[in-house]
Amino acid sequence: MKRTDGFRFDLQFHPYLKGDFDLLDILRTMEEKGLTGIGLLYYEWEPNISLEIYKKIDPELRKQYSVEVSENLLIFTNKITTKPLYIILGQEVGVGGTKREWHILSIGAYGIPPAENPEEAIEEILRKGGLVIIDHPFADPSIGFRDLNQEKEEKLIDICQKYRGKIALEWNGYCISWLRKLLPGYGDVNQKVEQLGENIPLPVVPTTDLHARSSKLLKALGTSFIEIPLKDSDLNPGNLLSALKRNVLSSIFRTHKEYVSFWHFVRAYDWPPLFFQK
Repeated sequence: MKRTDGFRFDLQFHPYLKGDFDLLDILRTMEEKGLTGIGLLYYEWEPNISLEIYKKIDPELRKQYSVEVSENLLIFTNKITTKPLYIILGQEVGVGGTKREWHILSIGAYGIPPAENPEEAIEEILRKGGLVIIDHPFADPSIGFRDLNQEKEEKLIDICQKYRGKIALEWNGYCISWLRKLLPGYGDVNQKVEQLGENIPLPVVPTTDLHARSSKLLKALGTSFIEIPLKDSDLNPGNLLSALKRNVLSSIFRTHKEYVSFWHFVRAYDWPPLFFQK
């Protein structure tokens, strides 16, 4: 089959239900940024981030796109350009009780229950056929995303060695290196993940990790992404996720790594609160 290069995927996108945008805005932004697909992910501890937005396929959208919906994938084909856009459904899984000491991305599988340890979450995602990516591996969500301590670093390395060939690591567009270096307990976690990926080795997947509270913040979609080669047959609904997993786990992709702007960051995370504006 014909082989085609240049399919761009930003695999971590969190849309807020109360944002001033809709699914049609997301599709238009994908086209503006040259994205082929995105991972639309929810997490269970934040009710305002869910998969509900994908269900809001209104008549105006259907005038512009033909729509195919399956359990874990939506395909929107532009009726003028005939180019398809792919939205892969998934989840960011919290691990470690209420502290959520680890975040693990499940691309193409959701309904993953909270797990007590990373291995439990990884095994369940793999069982359900999802692509496993350890999110911001060296930034600890249980302590405000400060750097991992030595004990957890050793745990991370053990996990990576155990699941080599089955998982990937994430380079995070919100872990702004210069900003983290200004704060006590924070370092360049993306540099660490790149080094770990080389040492194990494991693929390192850049994502924007976009938290879209508003249409202004939505414009950062595709700040970081991977670019993968796909065959024509890979673009069929039943083949896309397996082709994506095959390319990622074999490190057959190009990376585009870029940070969101400082002003985007403070608005997205309401940090510090006085800066936040819709």
